[in-house]
Amino acid sequence: MEPTMYSIEPLDLPLLSLESCLEIMREFATNHGFFDYLWVPHIWIHQLLLDTGGLPRALEYLFTEFFGENFTNVKEFFDKLVNKKLIPLTIYTNVSKNIDTAYKIKSYVRDHKLLAYELVDRNIMEIESDISDELQDGDHYRKLEHLERDKHLILRKSEAKDKVLIDIPYFFMYLYSDVLGVFTENLNKAFLRDSDWSWENWEIFIADFIASYITMIDALNKNKLLKLKDFFRGARGNNITLNLSINFEPVKIYKLNHQFPCLDLSAKEGETAMLKPGYMMINGYSAPFADIFFLVHEPEPILIAIQCRLRKNPLNLKTIGDEHKKNVNVSSKAKEKARKLKNDAKIASSEEGKKLQKEAERYTQLADFLSKYRIITIFVTTQRFNEELERIPKDCILIHQENFDTFFGPVFSSRTKFVMTRDSNPNLSTASQLASRYEAIKQDVAERIEKTRKRKIFRSHDEFLKEFPELVGDDEIRNNFVYYPYPPHIEPFEHSNKRTRV
Repeated sequence: MEPTMYSIEPLDLPLLSLESCLEIMREFATNHGFFDYLWVPHIWIHQLLLDTGGLPRALEYLFTEFFGENFTNVKEFFDKLVNKKLIPLTIYTNVSKNIDTAYKIKSYVRDHKLLAYELVDRNIMEIESDISDELQDGDHYRKLEHLERDKHLILRKSEAKDKVLIDIPYFFMYLYSDVLGVFTENLNKAFLRDSDWSWENWEIFIADFIASYITMIDALNKNKLLKLKDFFRGARGNNITLNLSINFEPVKIYKLNHQFPCLDLSAKEGETAMLKPGYMMINGYSAPFADIFFLVHEPEPILIAIQCRLRKNPLNLKTIGDEHKKNVNVSSKAKEKARKLKNDAKIASSEEGKKLQKEAERYTQLADFLSKYRIITIFVTTQRFNEELERIPKDCILIHQENFDTFFGPVFSSRTKFVMTRDSNPNLSTASQLASRYEAIKQDVAERIEKTRKRKIFRSHDEFLKEFPELVGDDEIRNNFVYYPYPPHIEPFEHSNKRTRV
């Protein structure tokens, strides 16, 4: 073949922004007589658009699933949406299958598991890499720049000079994780369903995320002895606490039937948990102890107590101190229960008294066992924290709205942000969410907002106040309301991918 005067160079092309994806969706809708107020309130649509990562081919598969081949069924899609005949999970699954058929992702991951684990880890934890890094792939190594060219990842320029971050769109990540078993099914489908998320869902999400990260560290044979600040990335707190090293061993999650501290550790799945490393427990509802907890023994006995807080209940330094004190007193709670049982045994019948006495002895043993552990309380909240972070008490660390991106990484942070704003977006929030969150919004006003949304979506606070002038003087609403999906409120939800190569 004769040489030519042409050379081939890769082009850096930006992926589609979330705003662009929304505009395409809007174009399909308005061209067929359907306006924003019909589709915008459905959070699952926004999540699916985000899950494409702005990758044009992934968007094509999504819109084909929405609107049919050659996009000939647009009207049918919106008619089904209005009549509540669409199942988001079915759409999600079908798009994933179509992407896998096109890119053979699952097959590739099965044949290159060690490499896939490394890519998932660097993606979720936003680990900076050199473009020339060589990653282990079985018995040999692959350069990162070659993987970007040949496989299913995107390299995004980092703020650090000559560094890149690995991005894998969520639809692709779902297929990776389905083969690797990194994430639980709850985490895979996190925040997809178009319904209100309960307190329990939030706890499960956090437990699943932490457990999945530990699993990934174990699969890669990485050092499990990590400082708290390196495991709970972006967390704030006392430097002594943040620099505490803990050996993170793999855990299995158990949803307890009862409120710990208790003797019965039976779980909802019909299994029974144990108070030893390897068991992560989601506590029973309204328990006088942490929402999630697990034990570690190296380098010292530590009980990790996680408090999950949504926006409804304020979080400040006093609350942090009070909650931590409650957790630290878990041994005293068990002792108190033992004393009560002993007193009850004295006045009970002979046979019943013996039973109560034995139960009291077991609670005394539990109290002695718990007294040997140092309690570290970790607060994960969807709220902003406006007090001095330097004053967070010792043995407490905080993950709040401002450091969600760092802790959850690009894959899951957008999902948590949708949850964070569910009670503060008049375009998405239910009447009950608005009424319970804002003192100025009574139930009748909240219902009017929800009713108004059936004919009009609010693009700004000024537009909102034209409909509800009685709320014009409320600073809490002005400072906290979010008008996604309209600029400038789109940016915080934007996927972080900034460039790709072709």
